[in-house]
Amino acid sequence: AVALGLVFDGPTNGSLALTTQWATTRRVTFGGEPGPAVFADADPINDFIGVGGELKTIVGGQGGGAGGSRTEGLSLDCAAVTLAAGFPLTVLDAKGGGGGGGGGALMIQALGEIRLKGPAARVRAVGGGGAGGESTQNAEKGGGGGGGSGGAIVLQSGVNVVMENTANPPGGERVLDVSAGCGCNATVLSAAANLGTPGGDQGSLQVGDGAPGGPGIVQVHVPIGVAPVLVASQIGARVWRGVVHATAPIGCTASNSEFIDVLVPTAKTPLPYGSRSIARSTWFDLGMIQPPFRAPVPTPAGSIDGPLFGVPGAGPLFSGTDPTTGFVAVDPDGDVVGAPAAHFELDSPDLGVPDYLPQAPSPQTVRIRFQGAPDDPLNPGFPDLSQATPFIADATRLNGVRHVRFEIEFDLASTNPTLATPSTPRPQLNVLRIPFRY
Repeated sequence: AVALGLVFDGPTNGSLALTTQWATTRRVTFGGEPGPAVFADADPINDFIGVGGELKTIVGGQGGGAGGSRTEGLSLDCAAVTLAAGFPLTVLDAKGGGGGGGGGALMIQALGEIRLKGPAARVRAVGGGGAGGESTQNAEKGGGGGGGSGGAIVLQSGVNVVMENTANPPGGERVLDVSAGCGCNATVLSAAANLGTPGGDQGSLQVGDGAPGGPGIVQVHVPIGVAPVLVASQIGARVWRGVVHATAPIGCTASNSEFIDVLVPTAKTPLPYGSRSIARSTWFDLGMIQPPFRAPVPTPAGSIDGPLFGVPGAGPLFSGTDPTTGFVAVDPDGDVVGAPAAHFELDSPDLGVPDYLPQAPSPQTVRIRFQGAPDDPLNPGFPDLSQATPFIADATRLNGVRHVRFEIEFDLASTNPTLATPSTPRPQLNVLRIPFRY
C-alpha cells in the first residue's frame, strides 16, 4: 500500500505527505474547531468573572483534542493490497492519541498581603501535552493528541501582591506559569523539512500532528491606588511553535517555544469583597480500638461506646458555642461568654482586645461546627464520606465515630454584609480544642 502511494508513512516512497494519491483523494481530514470563547458576546463591559460578568466563576483551560484514528482498513484500495499480501484489513490501522488536559484554575483571595518569596516560590496551572497515537511499524501512526490550554491564576489582595526577586524556577520556567501543553507528532519527523508539509519548517505541524494548546491567563488585583510589585519576567506562558515526539523525554524542547506575557487587565475583578469566609480542617482519625478491647464509657445516660463527645440529654463536652447553631456566645458588648473556660481562644487582634467580637456597625459572628464519619470498609484508615454526618453544632451527635473534622465560619458583618471592607477589624481564632473521652 505504501509502495503504490495509497498510504503515506514516511520517506519510503519519496512522496510528499500532501501529494500522494491517498492524501489528495480521501485521507487528509481537518482537525476540530477551537473551543468556545470565554467572553463570547460583543459587549466588552461584561468581560469579567463574577456576578454580572459573562463568566460566573473562574475556570481552567480546555483540554486538547484527541488525535484521529487511522483506518486504512476501511478503504477498498488498501483492502485489496493488504489482503493479497496475507495481512488482516486492520494491519495499518492505529488509534489516535489522547489530548492533554487543560491547566487548572487557582484564585487566592486575602485580606492581607500576598507575597511570593524564596527560591522555590512558584504557582503553576499548565496544560498537559498530547499523547502519541498507537504505534505500528515502530512509529506512532495514529493521529497525535493536541495539547491542553494553560489555566488561570488570580491573586487578589486587600493590601498588595508582592513578588520578591528571589525565585529560581528550574529550566528557565516562570513563577506564575500558565503554559500550554504541546501537541504530539503523528510520525517520526526527519531532519529534512521536505518530508512533511511542503515548505514546512522542521518540527512544525505536519499532517496528523496534534496542535499545541493556547496560553492561560494571570490576573493580579490590588486596591485602587496601590501598585503591585511584580517581576514581569517571571509571569508568562510557554507557547509551542510545533510538536514533540511521544518517545522523546517528557516535556517539549524549549528551543521550539517562546514565552509570552499573559497578565491581562486587572479591571476584570472576579469576585466582590464579602463578609463571610470559611475554614475547614482535615479529617482526624481517632483510632480503631473499640469494645471489647476498650470498655464503653459510663454516663448518666448509660454506657456509651467511645469516643464520647457528649452525654445525651446533658449536652456536648465542647463549650463556648450555642449547641443548636454553633455560634460563639457573646454578650451585648461583644465579650465572649465563658472565656477563658471555653474550648477555644478567640480575639480581635486588630483592636488589641482578647476574647472579643465587635458588634458595631454590624455584629461579627464566628460559628464552629463538626462533622463525623465511620471508617471506610473499602479503604481502611480513611473516612467513609457516603456515611458522613452533615456539619453539626452539637458534638454529642459524633459519639462513636472514628473520623472527625471541624469547620469555622467568620462573618465580619452578619446583619449587613455591605458594611464589610478590607479595613474591617478581623477576628482571629488562636486555639481550638475538641474534647472527647474513651
